Amino acid sequence: MANEERLDSLKDQIEGTVKKVVEEVTHDKSQEEAKKDKQKAKTNPEK
Repeated sequence: MANEERLDSLKDQIEGTVKKVVEEVTHDKSQEEAKKDKQKAKTNPEK
């Protein structure tokens, strides 16, 4: 029983960590894409 509780606890911790990392990576990626879009707008202004 104690082992199952420990496994559940570890599983919850891992899932939380994975969720956090995915959110950070996704956030960083969208910020980079926004920067690229701004650079494109500067170098290639729409007419």
